[in-house]
Amino acid sequence: MTLAIKNNIIWESTRDNYCYFAPRVTRMSDDGDRLAMLMQEISGSDYYSGLLLAQSSDRGRTWTEPEPIAGEERLDIGNRIQQGMVDAILERHRPTGTVLAIGTTIYYKDGHKLDAHRMSCGIKSLDIEFSRPMTPVYRIMKQDGQWLPGKQYLDLTALPEINASDYAIMSCGGAQKLWIDDDHLLIPLSIGKFGKLTRAATTVLCRFDGHKLIPEMFGALAEAGSDRGLIEPSIARINNHYAMTMRAEDGHGYVAISDDGLAWRDVKAWRWDDGTEPFITGSTQQHWLELSGKTYLVYTRKDKCNDSVFRWRSPLYICEVKQSMELVKKTEQVVFPLVGDAINAPENVPRMGNFWTTALSNNEAIITVGELRPDNNWHGNTLIAHIEG
Repeated sequence: MTLAIKNNIIWESTRDNYCYFAPRVTRMSDDGDRLAMLMQEISGSDYYSGLLLAQSSDRGRTWTEPEPIAGEERLDIGNRIQQGMVDAILERHRPTGTVLAIGTTIYYKDGHKLDAHRMSCGIKSLDIEFSRPMTPVYRIMKQDGQWLPGKQYLDLTALPEINASDYAIMSCGGAQKLWIDDDHLLIPLSIGKFGKLTRAATTVLCRFDGHKLIPEMFGALAEAGSDRGLIEPSIARINNHYAMTMRAEDGHGYVAISDDGLAWRDVKAWRWDDGTEPFITGSTQQHWLELSGKTYLVYTRKDKCNDSVFRWRSPLYICEVKQSMELVKKTEQVVFPLVGDAINAPENVPRMGNFWTTALSNNEAIITVGELRPDNNWHGNTLIAHIEG
């Protein structure tokens, strides 16, 4: 069955050096009417503002203007270094109405990102020694909409499965997480040790007591790919098992399965179900979407229309996933089409690799994305697709 897809612009970009990057939506009511969106402005490579929040009461048709979340601006921590939270996503705890904004720490100096992981591997963007790891961090919003003061850090040091101090990066940024019961949240992580560039993907099971996320169990590592390995994992529950999709930098995206969401196995590259041609995707994330009892993957990939576009980050596609973790090629559709001249001016094509999927009901969903145009002063529109199927 063909999905019905209707696209709209939420906000038009009206000034340079500004784009609402990675707008991520969460249901704030069971009926899907009330929604909240977290996003950040971007004005340079991985250079983000503090967190912004917008809300909708009509299933994403109209939105409030994005407003800064108090306390989430970049924080000066000395030596001209600033700390922030990036790639945060809202997770609603249904029993209490509490909402967690879960992201990853990031550090800047003089307007440039500091990356202890890459620096420890000899890749330095600044002539500075830096050893602070990127770790999961979160804020809590009460049911009345008031944010509790201060960030909380996900303390992984007590888990016996790993020595957390060995890792320069333990990132849950941009990850689709999963409540597996009323109090337990499964969080995907991309992790990398000091001095070792290649990362692995895994999950950590946390209990939420209404005030704090408490890590209880660390999952097995999923490993594949080259260069940076597996990054930006996202998970979904598919019938009686869990699936984790992962970004890589070797021309593939990868998928792994698990019976319990912790013991990951059968890591393999995504492929078409008919085997007619390779499924090639760049260093770009993928996300899951459930509609009418079917599982879909949303992604970008290489195609004859976008060969010169950066990491083939336009157009954005959606495709049904088989139980065998293959993509049903005949079901592939374009969510957001490629805009511009990809042959003669590929640098001006808006990039759509940092998107988000949100199911509103059994047969209705939205996908949001911020167009990214680095070569056009970092401006771009914020787009939404309403999908029925």
